[in-house]
Amino acid sequence: MFVMLALSWSLKWLHPLTSGLGLIGKTVGWIVILCGISLIVVAAGLFRIKGTTVNPTKEPDKLVTAGIYRRTRNPMYLGMLLILTGLPFVVGSLIGLIFPVVFFFYMDRVVIPKEEAMVKNVFGEFYRKYQSKTGNGFKDEGSAALRWPIPHCDCKIFLTKKITVFIH
Repeated sequence: MFVMLALSWSLKWLHPLTSGLGLIGKTVGWIVILCGISLIVVAAGLFRIKGTTVNPTKEPDKLVTAGIYRRTRNPMYLGMLLILTGLPFVVGSLIGLIFPVVFFFYMDRVVIPKEEAMVKNVFGEFYRKYQSKTGNGFKDEGSAALRWPIPHCDCKIFLTKKITVFIH
């Protein structure tokens, strides 16, 4: 994520493509970044309270299913995605929006499957039940729609030949 943040920041200088949103864009970007940071802090705090590792490469001692983890299995990754999404608006370079897309697909296709396989090995059937009740926040299980765990909002982005966003 830090590499992508640095690249996003530096693209403003290498290839300026301004958003034209000015102060509104910067404000929205900072709000999105702060929401991402808050999500990471809350999610990591729940891991610390439970006494388990935040490091995704180490086997967890305990499964955290309370708080934000009732709505999504990957709130820290969603927080990172929000930070990567907000930064291009803050620096005024929309070309940086390529990095949240790259991050999303890398996490969804590479990191999360490996991490979930490890957690399944540790917690077995208990994790499978939790997994069946809780989305990973990146997509609906069994569909091509991305879902965002925003309370009282059903927001889906359908991946087809074009991207369509539905917010109810």
